[in-house]
Amino acid sequence: ALLFAILVGASKLLRLDLGKTWAIATLRTVVQLSLVGYGLGWLLGSESLALRLAVFAAMTGFAAQAAHARS
Repeated sequence: ALLFAILVGASKLLRLDLGKTWAIATLRTVVQLSLVGYGLGWLLGSESLALRLAVFAAMTGFAAQAAHARS
């Protein structure tokens, strides 16, 4: 929260008008990280090894695809 306040203050001081953009980006980040945290908590709490392996394989596939697209 302190870093966000500093960024908004600097934006106003420099008349960049980025406060609203940063507020939306901050909110999206908090929501996304919360959902990932709950999802991982659910996954790691699961007793199913097959489910864990399937999710691991899917995550690895998506990461490989994203890395390939950047190269």
